[in-house]
Amino acid sequence: MKPTPLVEKLTNIFIEESYGKPSADNDILGINHGIQLTLISDPMHYLRSQYQCSNEGWLRPKNLSWEKGYLGDETAPNWDVKLDGSEIVHCVGPFSFYFYSVVQLTDVEVKALQEEKIKKDIEKGKRDKALSILKENLILKMPSLNYLFTGDLEINHGIHLKEIKRGMHMFMPFKPRYGNTGWVCNQVLGWGSNIGWDITLDGKIVCCRVHYDDYINFEVVILSEKEIEEFKIKYTKADTLMVNRMATLKELLNQALITQEEYETKKQSILNLI
Repeated sequence: MKPTPLVEKLTNIFIEESYGKPSADNDILGINHGIQLTLISDPMHYLRSQYQCSNEGWLRPKNLSWEKGYLGDETAPNWDVKLDGSEIVHCVGPFSFYFYSVVQLTDVEVKALQEEKIKKDIEKGKRDKALSILKENLILKMPSLNYLFTGDLEINHGIHLKEIKRGMHMFMPFKPRYGNTGWVCNQVLGWGSNIGWDITLDGKIVCCRVHYDDYINFEVVILSEKEIEEFKIKYTKADTLMVNRMATLKELLNQALITQEEYETKKQSILNLI
């Protein structure tokens, strides 16, 4: 009996081309081949003997091998396709077989996956760029926390750090430390009163150690053009307010309504807000 178009497609993907993925990647399979796989059950429930008993309904004339994954033998077969194209099986070990049901996608579903992939690629590009900017401005320069209130990240780089939690180290949901992978620096954030910054490798979370046991987690928000303009207006108004306050303070000093000491104290408190 001549194989169906679906069986021929599955044979080409998983047997003739020796599908190189360690497991089924539905995004790639859906976009490139118009199919998706659904895991039927826990692989540990399928022993080697169970596959052998049902071997008559599969394309391969012999049992699958686990040597490809364990021993690096690239010629060892570790995928098989059911004769009716309804299932495929992946052998990952002597007692582990992943059985998948096969679903054919419509053109509309494939197009939706393609559009989603484009969106993800664009988002990843933005995150990678943001990560590079944050590494330069936070980790390498190690500024004080006041840097976040200057508007530089928002206006010049289109990035906003939104505070999601502040507290002691033990209560923080996101915190880098030695051996904790997934962070740029991946180590303890400074000692004593020194400030420290780190960023997750996906560019989504920033952790700041303000001093001692005071930590802040930020969500990295990529701003739209409209949001950038809103931040420009916000910080322009803030700058104008600062100038007016300083001018008023100077006028009070000139009229001897406050002492020089009071002037210096108030002046410093205003400057600390910048």
